[in-house]
Amino acid sequence: DETGCDSIVHLNLTLEHAAINSTTMPQIVVFAQGQHIVVRGAEGIILDLYNQQGQLLYHTDKAPNNCHITVRNIGIYLIRISSSQNNTTRKIAAMW
Repeated sequence: DETGCDSIVHLNLTLEHAAINSTTMPQIVVFAQGQHIVVRGAEGIILDLYNQQGQLLYHTDKAPNNCHITVRNIGIYLIRISSSQNNTTRKIAAMW
């Protein structure tokens, strides 16, 4: 035909709505303060802190409510926050 195709295929697609877990992470605040990454409201949560090279710098299975993690270098860090219901990763810039 005029489109350069030698055949036409019709597809019937059905899209189903995926269930979304209604359980949310508790109110957790993450920020840099001097040479520390501070995580507030993370009591009992699993925390993992990674540098830009993907190296695990810090891990705890049960974080305190206010967690102060010392970082040695200026840069971008990823903090993974996990509970039995949810996981999230946040990017934080440490500059002093």
